[in-house]
Amino acid sequence: MAKSCTKQDSCEPLNRAKRGVIELGDKLVQVEGLRRIAEEKALMDHLTGAYNRRILDDKWNELASELTRFGFDSCLLFFDVDKFKKFNDKYGENTGDKVLEAIVGAIKPMLRPYDVIIKYGGEEFIILLPKINFVNKEIVPNEKSIRNAHAIGERIREKVESIRMTPYGTDERVGVTVSIGVTLLSEANDLNQLVQNANDAERAAKDAGRNKTYIFYEGKVDEKPPQS
Repeated sequence: MAKSCTKQDSCEPLNRAKRGVIELGDKLVQVEGLRRIAEEKALMDHLTGAYNRRILDDKWNELASELTRFGFDSCLLFFDVDKFKKFNDKYGENTGDKVLEAIVGAIKPMLRPYDVIIKYGGEEFIILLPKINFVNKEIVPNEKSIRNAHAIGERIREKVESIRMTPYGTDERVGVTVSIGVTLLSEANDLNQLVQNANDAERAAKDAGRNKTYIFYEGKVDEKPPQS
């Protein structure tokens, strides 16, 4: 049977060892926390506060698994700031950067905690909306899913249209609009096809006059989802 320490000198090595283990554990927790922070920062676009496109592959795998296993369909919105080059040429790139930051800042409060906004290109963004609707066992897109997705796209479009700011050196109140393409995860076999479907719808929205939300549904682009 182990004897308890009766003198401070004889207990001190054991106490030092315990303190060392505790300190080591604290340091490991700190290192792990710093590692996670670094990983998160590596996935962020530091200008806008959106994620960067490096997160897309992981999110595709996650959402595709949810669709296959549980039947939860997801939505991808692809949007582009209308006439952004002309805006930059007129007001300067600093103002353009502030517009992109303002757009992300306005959209984020509209999203659920597990929705993701991603800066895809210069003025191109993607929003991933998991669990937009439950679909049947055959995993086919349905009308309720695309109506929900289109309605969200319209709310985002209207929110961006309402943003106003004053460029440096002017007294103008200016804003921008976005063209949005919406599609469903269940419409695509892989990530590239999913993004392309939404991009096709976004281009159609631009061709139709900009500041619109178009859909890619059942293999084709359309202005509005089918009504029940």
